[in-house]
Amino acid sequence: THTLVPDPNDPGVLYIYVGGSSRPRDAELYPECEGGTVEENPNTAQFRVDIIRVPLDNPEASEVIGYGRIFEGLQAVGSRGGPSGCHDLTAYPAFNLVAGACGSYGILLDSSDPANPVRLDARSDENFSLWHTAVFNNDASTVIFTDEWGGGTAPRCRADDPYELGGNTILGISSDGQFTQHAYFKMPAAQTDTENCVSHNGGLIPVPGRDLMVQGWYQGGVNVFDFTDPDNPIEIAFHDRGPIDAEQLIPGGSWGAYWYNGYIYSSELNRGLDVLELVPNEHLSENELAAAKLVVMDEYNPQSQPMLEWPAAFPVVRSYLDQLVRGGGLPAARTDAISATLAEAEAASGAARRELLNGLAAELDGAAAGAADAARVRAMAAAVRDLAAAS
Repeated sequence: THTLVPDPNDPGVLYIYVGGSSRPRDAELYPECEGGTVEENPNTAQFRVDIIRVPLDNPEASEVIGYGRIFEGLQAVGSRGGPSGCHDLTAYPAFNLVAGACGSYGILLDSSDPANPVRLDARSDENFSLWHTAVFNNDASTVIFTDEWGGGTAPRCRADDPYELGGNTILGISSDGQFTQHAYFKMPAAQTDTENCVSHNGGLIPVPGRDLMVQGWYQGGVNVFDFTDPDNPIEIAFHDRGPIDAEQLIPGGSWGAYWYNGYIYSSELNRGLDVLELVPNEHLSENELAAAKLVVMDEYNPQSQPMLEWPAAFPVVRSYLDQLVRGGGLPAARTDAISATLAEAEAASGAARRELLNGLAAELDGAAAGAADAARVRAMAAAVRDLAAAS
């Protein structure tokens, strides 16, 4: 897998991290592609991430500048062995981080110097069969790793399959780049023996104030879940076509599902491209969906994950309000009054709107101290100030 890692100090240079989890190619065809452990062969093409430097104004001059031996000191995990390569690497350039899903380990790298990545932490787990892919939340305080137990062709979401295997693990990331284990998450709807099903590829849905992920589960379909509370993730939406064949297992289903400019796109291996649209429900409000649709991208590369940013807008502010109502973050009388002030401000314009919004922001500052969800109240106050400044 190839992952784009921009140079944080030179916009004219791009790095490509190349991970691979297979054995080396035939030595007769590629004599420079040697195998073995580092101890057996210091030049082995395994146990590393290759690094390519690309000068964007002269891409013909791209070159392999070296590699990172990011697995040093990692021990074998039960029968799964130690990592010899990464299945996927997900870069988050805004935070100079790279998450490596590397077979028997999940790895976090500091890519501040992209030519010389440094391992910050590594996590193994007997409950994981194959660390496959990673997705950061928007502020890089959490990362999700997926487990492709069974390789994507086996039924691994049946009622009697272990919950921890074949799903996701949610890890916190400290300020110094250390992992903390939180919950596991697996799609809750049990699948049949004729449906290959396991966690696979996905990405974030841009609802302000929440960590939402959409994900493909092969014949388990498409799942949307909320991991804002990393200890208590919950499913909030799904789409399931059912088995390709109820009598026999024919591999297929959603290989990956991604939100892009208001819709979910799912690459269904056997039955074509599914384009889905979320609708409001008890877990997801009309305002939250409207705010998500304000995030418009020219392009989207989930393995070089973009930071989500929202414009100053009433749906963004009302998203926080809906979340405070849903979670009981403020008393009902207070949220009713806030809603009335927002309606009045939206009907006004110019200086009158700014005055109402700045007054509301000050009120929210005061309310945060005694709120059940103080962080969300403060986030709403900041969004209200942004809206006032833009009015």
